Amino acid sequence: TNWVPASMEQFGLKEKELDAITSQLEKYTTDDTILLGGKCTGNTYAPPDIESKKSKNPKLSKRSFAITQYRLFTLRKGAFSRMNIETEHHLLNLRDIARSKTYESVIQLAFRKSFDDVDDPSNFIYLNLKLDDEKAFISCIQTSYSKFSAGIDDCFSISFEGYARIDPVANQLCEGFFETYTAFCNLDGTPPMPEFIRFVEDLCSKGIRELDISECPGISSKSTIALELTPIGHALANSSYFSSFEVKNIQRKEAASAVALIFRTNRFISKLDLSHSKSTIVPEFATNIEDNPDNQLQIIDFTDCSLRNEAEINFARCLRTFPHVIRVINFSNASMSNRGLVALLYSFQSNWGLSIGLEEFDISNNSFNSETSAEFCTWISRVSAYSQLKRLNIQDTGLNITEITNHLSDFNHIEYLNISGNRFEKNGCVEIVRIGKKFTELKTLCIARTSIPSESLKLLLMNLFTNEVLQDLHLDISGNEIGSKGMAVLVEALKLGHNLHTLKISNNGLKKKGSLLLFQNIKVVKLNMDGNFSSNIKLCDGISAFLQQNPQLTSLSIAGTSGHRLGESIYQVFEGFEENVGLTELNISGNNMGDIPLAHLCNKLRMNSTLQSLVMDRNDLSLNGLFTIKAMLNYNNTLKHIDFPLNHKIADLNDVYTNWTDIAYKLAINGKWVKQENALLFKKNWPAPADGNVIALYDVPQALHEHAVDEAQAVARTQTVRRKTRRRPEAIVAPTEAPPVPNGTPPVPSEAPPLPGHEAPPAPREAPPVPTNNAPPIPNIVPPMPVMGGPPPPPTGGAPPPPAAAAPMPAPTAGRNALLSSIGDFKKGKLKKTETNDRSGPTF
Repeated sequence: TNWVPASMEQFGLKEKELDAITSQLEKYTTDDTILLGGKCTGNTYAPPDIESKKSKNPKLSKRSFAITQYRLFTLRKGAFSRMNIETEHHLLNLRDIARSKTYESVIQLAFRKSFDDVDDPSNFIYLNLKLDDEKAFISCIQTSYSKFSAGIDDCFSISFEGYARIDPVANQLCEGFFETYTAFCNLDGTPPMPEFIRFVEDLCSKGIRELDISECPGISSKSTIALELTPIGHALANSSYFSSFEVKNIQRKEAASAVALIFRTNRFISKLDLSHSKSTIVPEFATNIEDNPDNQLQIIDFTDCSLRNEAEINFARCLRTFPHVIRVINFSNASMSNRGLVALLYSFQSNWGLSIGLEEFDISNNSFNSETSAEFCTWISRVSAYSQLKRLNIQDTGLNITEITNHLSDFNHIEYLNISGNRFEKNGCVEIVRIGKKFTELKTLCIARTSIPSESLKLLLMNLFTNEVLQDLHLDISGNEIGSKGMAVLVEALKLGHNLHTLKISNNGLKKKGSLLLFQNIKVVKLNMDGNFSSNIKLCDGISAFLQQNPQLTSLSIAGTSGHRLGESIYQVFEGFEENVGLTELNISGNNMGDIPLAHLCNKLRMNSTLQSLVMDRNDLSLNGLFTIKAMLNYNNTLKHIDFPLNHKIADLNDVYTNWTDIAYKLAINGKWVKQENALLFKKNWPAPADGNVIALYDVPQALHEHAVDEAQAVARTQTVRRKTRRRPEAIVAPTEAPPVPNGTPPVPSEAPPLPGHEAPPAPREAPPVPTNNAPPIPNIVPPMPVMGGPPPPPTGGAPPPPAAAAPMPAPTAGRNALLSSIGDFKKGKLKKTETNDRSGPTF
């Protein structure tokens, strides 16, 4: 049907009355027009049919109706014959149109009270109408609904013949995402945000299906144009266009609530990234995923979010029966409790098919207690030989690395391993040495801040450098207090490092002697030696010689830290720039060098044709330093990036911004700078898996079947009270009577037992399970509480004592009588006198 504009004839009202209706409708909805209107008779009821117990013959009173693009209104005449809005229903809440069981001419519309309500008759409001033109009424609702229902499977139904379901309008941009987003904005009373619509339109025009709104205008909540995420979540729940949703590196705590809405029904989004958004993950996130078995979620990144309490337990329970492989789980610094961590590890051992297929796992910066450490060691010892794991980060968890060293090398596909910030026992150093020969695909190893002895580190490096399979290694051994003596021990191993690509050895107290030993015995592409130096001309001469003798070096970082600064002696380092032809990145920040060394550096850079990035913040530069940089850029055509100068000796910020604008302009002329990838960082930008590219659960080897976690323990670890949530329509099954069981045989449970609270409210807490081994039961050492004034209790295991006689009720006292009398005599103005009824004595 075509869109039918409202007219006075349709309402049967005068022009002034129609204007009054229109003005009232504008209070409820904006950017919406009346499509159809007319007169009818009807009523509104909460019971499921107009034949309620209170009124067997309900009265259908006269009223008018109006259908807009998103809503249905009914109106009645009030005082002074003015037309007032009686009811208002959003079409997104429409669930069913049926015919009355008693009156054939009356149709009944069922609306949810709220869009978030479960589809249950108790949550419905029923509107009964008798219309002159029933066909036009239903056709108008269907046409309006089809405009914004692309991707919505949970559409309303028509429960009588003569009307077929109308498919959503085809060929809409982003497969109808904008129309659905606008409809949910109307539902929430939030105006659609034009900046967001233009942002998504740009993505669609480029064919991009990964929705990353981290830099969308309005994403910052500290703005007058703050973007509301709830309508976006509702729209994505019914979208088939986008394959990922990302809100990262910007604080939006409510982002997790929108994510929970998405996975109610979405079957296309495979990547979810909320890293560094400071979001608090809500319990409904895991519950909705659990109720949506058709989801395609395979990459989850909650780095620096809050996953605690019920949310972490719900997620662990969700993994127990997850239907496909999750490739990436990143929960770094997620504030997880040890109860949640243990529950997560139990779920890994309950669903081995998922656990084997995991490719990246980041649980760093979550503190492990002894129970969590033991459970992690158990899991890793069992799964390592079969796992597809490529990247593992357990940095700063408090683990004893000694306990898992033997099993780390059993990961056949491990490429990135970070065990920094954990402790070694003395005998554990021997075990860590052995893993250097076993790895076959290792690219990055981080063992910073572990206080590993230099002798053990030497043996580990020798095993890594002599492993002919390993190429282009990236090592981080910073913060291990190596010192000059330790470096003398490591020299023998460093001479063998022909397969070493990147070395980070910062904050190790190397000083002059240790640093010169390193420069004389190493060949690398990238070197980071921050925080190792103090002002020393001979040391700077050694750095300059190192630059001249290593043309393969592309990146050098010699940044200063508190108590370790090169000062003006850094002047000598820049002498090596004339003959170096490979260096593209240089970091000399924090060295307090001043203007004189900077002038010498700029003089060398006039003739340099390789350096592209220069970081030199915190160097006490004056305004003259900015003038020197500007003059140098008139001759240098390759430098493309210089960090914005902070903490310098420039009093007037206007001078900084004015001159820095000129510097930035000249850098832009030289071209766009492409930052080199830092292989030591764990963060990897995983692309969203394509639609339908879901990896099935791996076949579980017999050895792991034998190590399956006891199901009762797994249930106990992941037990929480389930909340009722909206589900996909196919998951809503009408209750049916269970078939009789022959001969009283109990039913056979399915492979995956029902989750606690999924079918029924939680049962009262039961006693802990009886141990299955032959150990004697633990005796009850708490004696039963004796009855006051009664005989002592019988010994444990004897016959129960007879019930004790009821204690007599206390007799009324003078104080009680005085209190009751004062209450009864109290009188104030026209207040009714208080009547008391003393029940302190026995009542017969």
